[in-house]
Amino acid sequence: MLSFKKIHDDSPIKAAADFRERKRSAVEILRACLDRIDRYEDQVHAWISIDREGALNRARELDAEFASGRYRGALHGIPIGVKDIVDLEGLPTAAGYPPWRSKIAREDAPLVRKLRELGAIVVGKTVTTQFAAFDPPVTLNPRDPSRTPGGSSSGSAAAVATGMCLAAIGSQTGGSIVRPASFCGAVGFKPSYATIDARGFVPLAPSLDHPGFITPTSADQSLIYHEINNTGKQTLDQSSDSIRPLRLGRPRGFFDRVDEPEAAAAVDLFVKRMIDVGPRRVEIVEFADPIDFDEILARHRIVMSVEAANFHRDRFREERDSFEPKIASLIEAGLSASAEQYQNAKEYQNKMKSLIENEFRGFDAWLVPATTGAAPDRSTTGDPRFQSPWSFLGVPTISFPVALNDDGLPLSVQWIGARGGDETILSVCEYFHSQYSRAFYE
Repeated sequence: MLSFKKIHDDSPIKAAADFRERKRSAVEILRACLDRIDRYEDQVHAWISIDREGALNRARELDAEFASGRYRGALHGIPIGVKDIVDLEGLPTAAGYPPWRSKIAREDAPLVRKLRELGAIVVGKTVTTQFAAFDPPVTLNPRDPSRTPGGSSSGSAAAVATGMCLAAIGSQTGGSIVRPASFCGAVGFKPSYATIDARGFVPLAPSLDHPGFITPTSADQSLIYHEINNTGKQTLDQSSDSIRPLRLGRPRGFFDRVDEPEAAAAVDLFVKRMIDVGPRRVEIVEFADPIDFDEILARHRIVMSVEAANFHRDRFREERDSFEPKIASLIEAGLSASAEQYQNAKEYQNKMKSLIENEFRGFDAWLVPATTGAAPDRSTTGDPRFQSPWSFLGVPTISFPVALNDDGLPLSVQWIGARGGDETILSVCEYFHSQYSRAFYE
């Protein structure tokens, strides 16, 4: 198993530091991304639209602001991509659906508006699978064009992995942030449910939809989270060997039974190595699965299908031929489900949320494989079973790559936190990512 190698070394953290120290202007940071678009886009197909001139004009405005003494914060001048289920004023929100290619958004989604206020530069809109579901996208995996980039935040993951933007908005209803980030070799963060405003997003299943981000590093996720929430950044106290060890849980059972050997091997190797890196003591606690993950997946499918069917019901009846096969199958399943099945699934969801809250007590985070294996071929967006339970439970999860398999494809670990414990899981993940990076990345 090979050490993980990055395609590029730029990031929001690095660009923000360069900008503050006047080593690079906003225009220079953006031009580096545009140069990578010129280099990679024809091979990757990550973008639906690129607003090159609009982005450059905004970068010039932000440089002028900074020169006059106005600094908007750490996202000032940072180029971002926006998944094409999210409204950008004056541009279509097509959501991968041909009849919506001329459906112009009247205003920015609140998240986009907030990012603009913080100084982020919108480069353009990234490819999504149709209605953020499962049908394969036009985007190719930048590591291997014969493999899927994952879905549904396909373009966002590929764009960040190649440095065509330094961060991108994604969304996750099942595994649509963590899986593509993992397959493309980026970092994917799905916050706790309802932490980020989802207004202005085309819904798939509103009670499961989680806006989030894809970035090059875990530190970038912390930066964005704290900027948009206007909170001070938490860091782990590493001042003394006598401080409490980090207590990490590793559920055994479902994630061992389902995953491919290389995914398990990547986590095993990471666990072995991370105990020895950095000043912080680490305690790994293995335990049998505290919940029935197979049952959670079945109930997740019911909730997702019924809510998708409710949103698309009239459109599906009138424009059935415009729907791709897998989203059509999901809607058909939802239309055939009974009200009792949906109600039972929602009651089960609430019960499991309470149960899992108790199970997280005493742990800083849980650690599992991010995916069942490396990116498969392009006929699929990959298996969502390792991500969907956390979307069903509404808890935060973040992944980062730790190795490449023998085919040069990324393998990632996934950190799970208690609901509302987003800052804790971000600080834990950032600590291990930075320590692991220094020790083992090439």
